[in-house]
Amino acid sequence: MKLFARICLTAALVVSPFAILEAQSARTLVSRGDQARQEYDFSSAIQHYQSALSRSEDEQERLSISEKITQCENGQSMLEYSSRPEVISTITVPRSDFFLYYSHFADRAWKKGENGQAILFDSGDNTLVMPLRGEDGHFDLYSASRQGDGGWSPLENLGPNVNSAGDEVFATLADGGKRLYFSSNGLSGMGGYDIFVSEWD
Repeated sequence: MKLFARICLTAALVVSPFAILEAQSARTLVSRGDQARQEYDFSSAIQHYQSALSRSEDEQERLSISEKITQCENGQSMLEYSSRPEVISTITVPRSDFFLYYSHFADRAWKKGENGQAILFDSGDNTLVMPLRGEDGHFDLYSASRQGDGGWSPLENLGPNVNSAGDEVFATLADGGKRLYFSSNGLSGMGGYDIFVSEWD
């Protein structure tokens, strides 16, 4: 009995991790890749996605997996120029008011727009940038300028240099209105909503 148990244990120890991966479904591997990607472990995520790609026969699934691999490669390159963010403090707020709580803006405040999106706006600002939902169901960024009579110009779409086929939201102007920070899930990034910056010429 003891000899048999010892032989089984030895056999179990020599099972290759690749053999275990072989037995996993594409969906399981994608799920593990997603978890690794959310933890910024892009190398492991890519390995899981590539294994999933080799097992999947569904064309839509293969396309989605390839896109996730690209997002991980983008993430690897983006992390070369950044470091992990450090949480300084936290506050619990109702979900409906989440984007209105930015206490570090002494003279500016987030306003809730008619479309439910948050707009950072100060009464002294001469330019307003806000997201509006288009006919395709996605949010694009639009801008308007304050006119001499105190009114506003018609909203103008910021165009393809800023807007993508996805959503662009949470726009913030900086440096006297020359720099626009915004979040997008459609531009090339790590997946989900990444933060981008655009400068006016």
